[in-house]
Amino acid sequence: MLKGYQPSGESVKLDRYGGRLDRPREKATGFFYVKKISDRHWLVDPDGYRFLHVAINGVRELRNVDANFGSADAWAEAVTAQLRTNSFNGLGNWSSPRIPKVKSPLVWVLRKDFMFSFAREKKLTEAAAGTQGFTHRCMPVFHPDFEAFCEAYGKDLADTANDPNLLGIMTDNELQCPVDLLDRYLSLDPRNPDLKPGRDAAAAWLAARKGAGNVGTNTITLRDRYEFIAFAFERYYRIVTRIVRKYDPHHLYLGSRINYRTGEFDNPYFWKALAPYHDVVSVNYYNFWGPQAEQFATWEKWAGRPVILTEWYAKGADAPGLANRLGAGWLVRTQEDRGRFYQHFVLNALEIKNIVGWHWFKYSDDPAESTALDSAGGANKGMFDLQGKPYLPLLNRARVVNREAYPLMEFFDARNPE
Repeated sequence: MLKGYQPSGESVKLDRYGGRLDRPREKATGFFYVKKISDRHWLVDPDGYRFLHVAINGVRELRNVDANFGSADAWAEAVTAQLRTNSFNGLGNWSSPRIPKVKSPLVWVLRKDFMFSFAREKKLTEAAAGTQGFTHRCMPVFHPDFEAFCEAYGKDLADTANDPNLLGIMTDNELQCPVDLLDRYLSLDPRNPDLKPGRDAAAAWLAARKGAGNVGTNTITLRDRYEFIAFAFERYYRIVTRIVRKYDPHHLYLGSRINYRTGEFDNPYFWKALAPYHDVVSVNYYNFWGPQAEQFATWEKWAGRPVILTEWYAKGADAPGLANRLGAGWLVRTQEDRGRFYQHFVLNALEIKNIVGWHWFKYSDDPAESTALDSAGGANKGMFDLQGKPYLPLLNRARVVNREAYPLMEFFDARNPE
């Protein structure tokens, strides 16, 4: 129904990764990399072809996998074929390590929880929805032991460093970033030897900025708070990317899956701080019906880095037995509405030239018996139900637009040449 667009009918020929074979070949390095061609950012696959990562998060073994599929290994082969048939070429975060081992694997991502694991070791955690919470919401990035911990913890990245089907590496997920992060660090208990380094780092940063006599919160401005966020996250990215690239020099660094509309999305200092370390920025994108073109243009101006939309979804109120009270995604009436949302969101994404992929959240629903902070009572987040059966109105509409992704990009580029 897009005015002026003629569907391709799957005429675009794809290589084994899902890259398009009908456009000039770029340099083949054996691994994925990023390149800006004309005014559009692209992923380039290991064979040198332009690639868009179209994936689903959380593709994991189902509760009755043996009864429904025969075995977990049979399920892995079946779900890989099913996703590929519906023009998905990838696996997002939280997916089973079993699936990349199938005969013809999809392009997958690896997540390494440096900060989460360190905070748990130091007992500096608290409960939080959708992520690992930190004491007073302050990640212990200034702790003197953090860098040495990362050095030891990151060694096993070498195990997958030569996998051509691995797109790249994420670290942690939705690291807490309240706007008053500076104030929170300043209020940490200096008597606790694991919290004192954070307080001291914040006080020293503020003193250098305003003078030693002005380290109280009454002098802090919004700009101070935003620049301190950039200061703290620059340290995090600098430490973890050095370790990532030491043990896996071949794969893209995909970031920490940012999600804060205030303090991150609207913070130019934050984007400028992350730019030197990221190949692609992973953004968990909620509370928008589709990607906002002006916002992405601003991020391009601030950082010049491509973006993958690594979480987004809508729940259907018609899914039986699920409370649908919790979760960051929209609640719509029906599975048909979920399919319409998928198409609307993806069409927006394809028109924006610094978006290089999207990951629907997620493969299967949250069960009704869940008690987690972000899914208690169950939620219809899945493209499939808990038995592995697809919500066909959603999956069918997803397939239609996924199949047309590359021609649609060119259609939009011709319509919006600048």
